[in-house]
Amino acid sequence: MTVMGIIFLALSLATLFISGLAVTLFFAGSSIGFLLVGFQQEIDAAAAGNEDLERREPDG
Repeated sequence: MTVMGIIFLALSLATLFISGLAVTLFFAGSSIGFLLVGFQQEIDAAAAGNEDLERREPDG
């Protein structure tokens, strides 16, 4: 998701000079959405990883 957000961000910067405002705002909004979802997934994965470490019992 983060990669798609970066791609849409690049597209929004490219369309800033080429296309109309509506297309630019669409790509910018999509970019923000994809980036937020991607970062939330990374945070969820990190939190789940910490829970897994806490649940494991020592091998002793």
